[in-house]
Amino acid sequence: MNNKNWIIYGVVFFSLFVLGSTYIAFKSQTPTCKGIKCIDKDARFTKCAKDAQTALKENVDGIEFELRYSPKCDAAWSRAILPPESRLYVEDAEGKQYGDYKIDKDDPIKGAHYGNMGPGKNLKACANLPDGKRLCTKLGN
Repeated sequence: MNNKNWIIYGVVFFSLFVLGSTYIAFKSQTPTCKGIKCIDKDARFTKCAKDAQTALKENVDGIEFELRYSPKCDAAWSRAILPPESRLYVEDAEGKQYGDYKIDKDDPIKGAHYGNMGPGKNLKACANLPDGKRLCTKLGN
């Protein structure tokens, strides 16, 4: 085989490598759900957290809530520091709840917890505390 053939094989191999790498990188960034298909799913595992932004931040009875929103996924979820045995979720204007996440009694996470997702961003960030108290923010927009 002469040098010209080796160069051609090298260029072809390099091109396939670059195309393959680009495809894998693109696929790894693409969310796996959108809107109603994101209901009750984890934003990290669906890659919706990658473009997340805070749609709403509100203090309710001493608890700082955030409504996180992903434009690519058109889905939102709640974030808050809550005591163990609390439930964290989002709720729409009609009172339908999505993304229920229970904080276990012996949960090792001392910081903020994230609920799972609901469709759109016209949602409230909510929690049910261990004493039965229910807290919600205003609707995001």
